Amino acid sequence: KMLFCGWRRDMADMITQLDEYVAKGSELWLLNTVKVSERNEMLKDKGHKSDLKLNNLTIRNAVGNPIVRRDLLKIKEAPKEDEEELARRRASAKGEPSPKKRPSIEGDEPGQ
Repeated sequence: KMLFCGWRRDMADMITQLDEYVAKGSELWLLNTVKVSERNEMLKDKGHKSDLKLNNLTIRNAVGNPIVRRDLLKIKEAPKEDEEELARRRASAKGEPSPKKRPSIEGDEPGQ
C-alpha cells in the first residue's frame, strides 16, 4: 500500500512511472481535496492524454485533507478489495473480458 497526498499537475506521469517499479497487485491511494470525478479528467490532462494504462498498480481514492487525522483514517479503515474484484478491474482496464463472478453461496450475499 502506498499513499500520495495532495495533487500535482503531473500526477499521471508520476503514477505511470511508479507502475513500472512496483510489484503486481500494489495499491496506490490518492488522498487529496480534489473530487474523484474531477481527478479522472485531470489525470487525462483535460483530454490531452489517454487513460492510464497500469499493469501493476490499483488506484484507490479518498477525498480529504492529508493533515486531518479523520481523513487519514478513511484509508486505514477502508475495506480491502477482494481478489475477484481486483481481477475484474484489471481485465476491464486492459480491455479484456471480465473473469466470471463466482456463484454466491447461501449467506454470502449481504443481508442473508
